[in-house]
Amino acid sequence: MPEEQMIKDMYNLMQQVNSSMTAFDGRMGCVERKVDLLTVKTENLEEKTDMIVQDIQRLDEKTDGLSQDIQRLDEKTDGLSQDIQ
Repeated sequence: MPEEQMIKDMYNLMQQVNSSMTAFDGRMGCVERKVDLLTVKTENLEEKTDMIVQDIQRLDEKTDGLSQDIQRLDEKTDGLSQDIQ
């Protein structure tokens, strides 16, 4: 094969590789944007999860307070029942 033909063939192959790389770069850009969106969504979910955990902790504290109030009421009710008897 003459040297000039080999150079042309190499040039054509390089053009195909370049075209494939350009398409690949476009696809990778799309993947990167999707990963960025997923990262933002994950961070938002983590923040919401943290808020839910804090809400649950506050509810637990309030439930404990209510349980203590109910126990005091039970004690007072028991005392009133004894007074009535």
